[in-house]
Amino acid sequence: MLGQGDLQAALENYRRAVALGRESLSANSDQPEVRHRLADSYTGLGSTFAAIHKTDDGLQNSLDAVQIRESLMQLDPADARYKAALASDYIAASGVARAAGQRKTASEFVDRARAMLESLLRLDPANALRRSSTTAYQQNGAPGS
Repeated sequence: MLGQGDLQAALENYRRAVALGRESLSANSDQPEVRHRLADSYTGLGSTFAAIHKTDDGLQNSLDAVQIRESLMQLDPADARYKAALASDYIAASGVARAAGQRKTASEFVDRARAMLESLLRLDPANALRRSSTTAYQQNGAPGS
């Protein structure tokens, strides 16, 4: 587990990554990969805020990541990479929402993640990782819920 100093360094690094990502997005708004990387940074920033008990900030950054990923899905709804990243962001947002005491919101994100994982499993039924993740969510819901 990271110590408090490590979390502060992570927070600053993610803040810089978000700032750089937003700059890059303003210059390259037509490039989905730039948005994809910015969403990664927002997810990390949200989780880091939650880890230092700034859950409102964490939830807002997690929601920003989800919004970006959902907009990418609209560009190419069949893209498995976008689906997997969105499912991962739903799971991360669920954890942050749970830490913020928003159990209903956390549960909604778990449901969205489950649906996305099931969609991915239909595309690639032989994928054991997706199958095990989907089964775990069907049986248990989100970890720690």
